[in-house]
Amino acid sequence: MTAVDLNGATVVVTGASGGFGRATAIALAKSGAHVVGVARHRGGLEELQRELGDALNCETGDVADPEPPARPPRPTRSLGTWST
Repeated sequence: MTAVDLNGATVVVTGASGGFGRATAIALAKSGAHVVGVARHRGGLEELQRELGDALNCETGDVADPEPPARPPRPTRSLGTWST
């Protein structure tokens, strides 16, 4: 398996408030990526934000919702181009 350099990459992680999503967000942030964590519930995201600090931007939303948001999430506007 080839290693991927994630230092400075912007990565979106859904389900970031708990379980596999949370673990993935932490691992990616420790690898140098800037993580955009998305979850339905804000509480878990706020806890993760305290742990990861500036390496994480939080957005609440349901990726299973067929209706697109009225405007792009804050990280989309502030971070520019997506890496992953």
